[in-house]
Amino acid sequence: MRTARIFLLSVLLCLGGIISRPYSNPEIEKKVAAFYGLSPGQPVTIREYRSHAELPAEYSSIPGFAAGAADPETGEMFLFTSMTGSYPFGSMEQVYAHELSHIYLYRAVGFRVPRWFDEGVAMHLAGEWGGRDDLYLALALPGIARGNFSLANLEADFSRGESSNRRSYAVSRAFVRDIFSYRGDLKEFIVLLREKRPFQSAFLSYFNMPPEAMFERWAKKLPWWGPLYSMVASASSIWFFVVLLFLLASLVTLVKRRKWKKKWEEEEERERQSRELIQ
Repeated sequence: MRTARIFLLSVLLCLGGIISRPYSNPEIEKKVAAFYGLSPGQPVTIREYRSHAELPAEYSSIPGFAAGAADPETGEMFLFTSMTGSYPFGSMEQVYAHELSHIYLYRAVGFRVPRWFDEGVAMHLAGEWGGRDDLYLALALPGIARGNFSLANLEADFSRGESSNRRSYAVSRAFVRDIFSYRGDLKEFIVLLREKRPFQSAFLSYFNMPPEAMFERWAKKLPWWGPLYSMVASASSIWFFVVLLFLLASLVTLVKRRKWKKKWEEEEERERQSRELIQ
């Protein structure tokens, strides 16, 4: 009887909004778990907040521009509902998959991997890639192609300001996407990571070169204009140019109408003056 009362009270509190259940998505959880070769139903602590202002003091190190964060060692995930849906973050489903990837990757291999790889894989699983990512990548690639950028710079940028952080995400996603599109299988490599650690040794064994050398080779083959072309050719960019052309055409029409109006007013004024002279 007492248990039934507690259950009924919990239901009423949930309906009244006093107790809120944190976000979860069993389908995404199964998909990410399967990718990493883990059993579904892994224990994860989800802490959901509307904004960073609600964070307890002990979590103040989480960047204010992040839509989510994860602590792989403790299995804690932080979701900020007011940040989802706007660039560079997608839907809550994408943010959830991204942060879950960090936790599950750590559990799958048993150690921390470099940040560029961790973020690149998480973005791959979450399906995060858009026109602005292409723009950040396009802005970074000329410097990369000239040898002014490295994996060490990439790792350091994750700890800097928001714009550097965005660039690091874009470059990491592109690097991970490209090397595993042409040189290997991502799931196969994660299995190797589990069997052969540390990360440097596993990477050298799989690609026959260290990550730094692979990044340099990747950078030299990159046409810096490639992502820019992709961005310009995207559907969102096409609509942007259509709207821009419409606005320009409207502006030109408005200027012409004002000129015509001024010309008519001047002609009417001359006619009025002529009539006055005749009279």
